[in-house]
Amino acid sequence: MPTVYAVAGPIDTADLGFTLMHEHIIVESPGVKENFPIVDREAEIDKAAAKLKDVMERGVDTLVDLTPGDWRDIPLVKDVVARSGMQVIVATGIYWEVPHHFRSTTGRSGDYIA
Repeated sequence: MPTVYAVAGPIDTADLGFTLMHEHIIVESPGVKENFPIVDREAEIDKAAAKLKDVMERGVDTLVDLTPGDWRDIPLVKDVVARSGMQVIVATGIYWEVPHHFRSTTGRSGDYIA
């Protein structure tokens, strides 16, 4: 069977089940993390994991997190997935608008961006 790659590893497409297609486990808009860091990271992970467990109990099997790359925290998402057991697929793209970080041409070569 075909597979898709998720945070916890490959998933057979037959095992995706009921899937929410446009969700966000955590959104950290550019500049927010630097100015308002998560004070208790473990508490935020526990809170997110509890929410995912709740939706799993309601019949959701898989969640697709479409948070743009510069607005998310993948290590945090990995911890949430590990604690919740939810199947999570994350987007690989960026927001339709060029992220502020890449707008400066100083030091932003094609190799750097890649």
